[in-house]
Amino acid sequence: MAGDQLEALFDARLIVESGAVELAARGDVDALRERLGTALDEQAAVADEVAAVGAAEASEELMARFFRSDWQFHQLIFDATRNPFLEEMSEIITTRVHRMRQIVEGGGDDTDRAVHEHRAVVDALAVGPAEAVAAMRHHIDAVRLRSREDASHTS
Repeated sequence: MAGDQLEALFDARLIVESGAVELAARGDVDALRERLGTALDEQAAVADEVAAVGAAEASEELMARFFRSDWQFHQLIFDATRNPFLEEMSEIITTRVHRMRQIVEGGGDDTDRAVHEHRAVVDALAVGPAEAVAAMRHHIDAVRLRSREDASHTS
């Protein structure tokens, strides 16, 4: 995926996912935080498995499990919007993110950082929509920076 495509994907994620978390934060936040907490526990457990062997040595199956658990967190936020158009957009983004990860592989291990950033989103949801948006934007921007770094090491 060319650098400009990568940037466009992250621009789209920033806009769509910030809006999704803002909309979700206006609903049943306690139930959403509970679902996200469960998903985050699962993601953290897989991240621990990755850390135990090291990302460079982790099997393709283990990394695929981590990426699925990572996206499940985002999907729960899209689902909480109860907006079929946003849910459809999430499917498109999922496909593109998966393709990006296939192309830009072999980067650094960001599993712990992703879990930490997701936890910040869950915590921010307890405060309010604006804080949740800020936490999601921080997360997407951090992933963007890590992806740029990974892409520069693989090109």
